[in-house]
Amino acid sequence: MALRWKTKLFYAILVTCVLVIAATCLPTSLRPTTSPAIALPMPSDFSLIFRYGVGAKNVLDAFNGTYTRDMVIDPPVTVNLSLSNEELRNIYQKMIEISFFSYPENVPPRPNLHVYPHQDYYAKVQCDSKTKEVSWSYESMFEQDFGDGLTQLVNCITHTIESREEYRKLPTPKAGYI
Repeated sequence: MALRWKTKLFYAILVTCVLVIAATCLPTSLRPTTSPAIALPMPSDFSLIFRYGVGAKNVLDAFNGTYTRDMVIDPPVTVNLSLSNEELRNIYQKMIEISFFSYPENVPPRPNLHVYPHQDYYAKVQCDSKTKEVSWSYESMFEQDFGDGLTQLVNCITHTIESREEYRKLPTPKAGYI
């Protein structure tokens, strides 16, 4: 009897976690609209460069339709990877949802927090003929309540990249950072 209860609890927690993760990058047509800001149409000139990882060496360049993977000890590998309008729209909607365009240019790291190797992030976004640049690191994701929104954005963009066939065909780095 106790085993059945534990099994049911395990599956309930598992289903809840899957739903929460899946909701991070739901297509806009399936996302609940709780605010009029989320329903804003994506500007026709919306595009971005997103750098992430140790030293921000992994690069999605939606302007040029490329993705560069950091191979750690080997030269980086660049492939063609053009995002669809729906993928760009999902990223744009996530940026609107977290108020990305009101973030400071440099999100400061939390004092006395040292994580090595730490993850660095940089986003350069073109939208409505304006350019917005924001950089942050893993250390700054706990600072000034920026963390949750930036974490959601990182998850949305990396999920989009990693779901693409072009990404899945890339070689795996032979080494890692410690």
